[in-house]
Amino acid sequence: MRAGSKVSDPSARVLDTGENLSTSTLRGPQIEKAGLEVQPLASDTEVVVVRFPPVKKGQSLRLRIEETYTDPGRYGLAGDELLWHRSFGRSRNDIVLPEGWYLTVSSIPATISIENDGRIRLTFVNPRPDAIDVFLKARRRG
Repeated sequence: MRAGSKVSDPSARVLDTGENLSTSTLRGPQIEKAGLEVQPLASDTEVVVVRFPPVKKGQSLRLRIEETYTDPGRYGLAGDELLWHRSFGRSRNDIVLPEGWYLTVSSIPATISIENDGRIRLTFVNPRPDAIDVFLKARRRG
């Protein structure tokens, strides 16, 4: 994870069988102790580990990995606007705006939907091999 980000509720499953996979969040020395190669490795470095069975030659394994990130260093208020800026390297990312806010600007196209509780969800699909740079603005509903 990026410095300053925090993850919660990591989960993973094999899409072909529905099998739930074990996940764990490791920090600093735990990462080195587990034998994982993470660079740069600092005492506050954090990774989510998903353990899955070895993929046999000629076969594939489809995984769904989900987690929730909070990253207070990437968003804030400027006057009456909420500003959010982060790059996404994964193929699919969702952002849910806080309750009572509506979207005014998105630098990257997104599918916009409304959660059952009324919050706005943006789904970003990145088919590219590089990251997309997402910048959002939102305002409070009046």
